[in-house]
Amino acid sequence: MTIQLATLTLDEIIDKLQVACSRTAESVGMMHAIVQKPGHTESSIGTAYCVNKYGFFVTAQHVVAGQISSFISMDRIYETRIVAVDMTNDLALMQVVDHHGLFEPVVFAAGVTDGEIVGGLGYPDRGLSFELCSYLARYAGPVINGVGPNGLILEGHVLQSALSFAGGEAHTQGYSGGPIVNEKGEVVASTIGGDDDLGFIVGPSASNIRALVEAHL
Repeated sequence: MTIQLATLTLDEIIDKLQVACSRTAESVGMMHAIVQKPGHTESSIGTAYCVNKYGFFVTAQHVVAGQISSFISMDRIYETRIVAVDMTNDLALMQVVDHHGLFEPVVFAAGVTDGEIVGGLGYPDRGLSFELCSYLARYAGPVINGVGPNGLILEGHVLQSALSFAGGEAHTQGYSGGPIVNEKGEVVASTIGGDDDLGFIVGPSASNIRALVEAHL
C-alpha cells in the first residue's frame, strides 16, 4: 500500500520511512575505494548494499572506477573486488573476497508509483564523520537520458533510464550507490547523483539492478 500524503503528517511520513530504512540498514555498508587518478591516487567514498547472501553487493560504478583496492565497512571491514560493471547505468557488482558467515540481502520492489514516498540510505561525507543516514524524498516521475522534470539535463552520468526524486538533503556526496526504499523497506532504485535544480537523480530502477545481478550470479 502506498502512503497517502493527504492523510499523514510530515512526522508520520518520516516515522514510516525511518522504520522502513531500519529494516534495510543491516544490508548497507560504506564503500571505500582507493582509486587511481592521473598522477596520483585518492580515496573514494560511497555506499553499497547486499544483493546476495554470499557476499555480493551493488554500488555506484563511479565510486570504484579505477580502483586499486576497495572494501566495505559494516560490522567489520571486508575486502572487495569488482565482479561486473554496467557503465550505462553507473552500477558495479562487488564481491567480498574473504568472509565467514552469510550476509542479509535486500528485497527488491516490483516497481514504483508516481507520488510514492521513499527514503534513501547512505554514508554522507561530513568531514571526518561517517554515519549511516537517511534522506526522504518523493517520487516525481521518470527521467529519460538524464533529463529532469523541469527539462534540465544532468551533466556527467548519461543514464539511459533513471528515476527522479524531488527533495531530500542538499548534500549528496557519499550517498552514491545506496538503496532507495519504499515504506516496506523494499529497494526501488539506487542513488547515483544529485542536483539542486533537478532534485535527486536516482537511477537505475530495481529492474535494471536485478538484471546486472542475475547476469553474473
